[in-house]
Amino acid sequence: MLRHAEISDWGFYTLLGLSFFPFLIRGFIYLPLGSYLPLAVPVILGIPIVYFAAKQSRQLSGFVKLWAAFLLLYAAARLILGLALQYEPVAEAYIADQITYGFTLTNFGYIAAGLYFWRNVQKRINHF
Repeated sequence: MLRHAEISDWGFYTLLGLSFFPFLIRGFIYLPLGSYLPLAVPVILGIPIVYFAAKQSRQLSGFVKLWAAFLLLYAAARLILGLALQYEPVAEAYIADQITYGFTLTNFGYIAAGLYFWRNVQKRINHF
């Protein structure tokens, strides 16, 4: 039977893994268009997280905090861009059509995940 701490750690690592999927999917979408940066960021940050988690190293907490900071900054930049586009509309309709309520909710999801990782990384990883 799993203890409460083991279930909680499993949830933390599951959410951490799932937080990479939107960025990986977007990266693979943009790769044929010649843009490798959307794929490079989650890969560059994800490989050390997987490596240090497998080795059960204390350095894992630093990379998880780096991922949390990336999520927070990415969401903040997107929210600022969305707010700016509300006051200064762009001529391209396809850009304006992407700034929807779903766009805003997605950003708040990134912020929630980033804050969760930032606040809980020490509790979940110090058991190594």
